[in-house]
Amino acid sequence: PESDETRGTNILLLASEDFEQVEVMTIGPLEPEWGFAALRKVPGTNDTYAALKVLEVGKRTETKITVFDLRGNFLLDTPFEIVDASVKYEGIEFLGEYQT
Repeated sequence: PESDETRGTNILLLASEDFEQVEVMTIGPLEPEWGFAALRKVPGTNDTYAALKVLEVGKRTETKITVFDLRGNFLLDTPFEIVDASVKYEGIEFLGEYQT
């Protein structure tokens, strides 16, 4: 529905395996037209994640990426980098094996 176009969030929920403990974090500024579409742990790290944030309003679509740690630090020069200014991506995956 059109109302979903402005219900984006910047909230990340961190939960223990049994959901007994739940922590709420904010990732970047609140941008109601932008919502997270994918989140993946970066291989070989303990607390670093890559996430896609997408915009889909009317016929306009965009995708941007961010990399952050669980202390709330952004690890790119710009917290969110545009991936594609005309396509909405809804998944992110790391291919291959990580080797130390």
